[in-house]
Amino acid sequence: MTMSEAGAFIKRDALTLRRWVSKGIRGIKLEAVKVGKSLVTSREAVTRFIAATNTTHV
Repeated sequence: MTMSEAGAFIKRDALTLRRWVSKGIRGIKLEAVKVGKSLVTSREAVTRFIAATNTTHV
């Protein structure tokens, strides 16, 4: 899915997802690959990223 589609899936802007791919959150990056000129990810990768960044650190 494109960054726009993934953004719609989790109600975030595509630019936010691109930032998560390049910079991540707390060292965790969203998995994505470049296909031609497009950056794409999967629903599963988005779900894993959200779960990983929402864990509570004690």
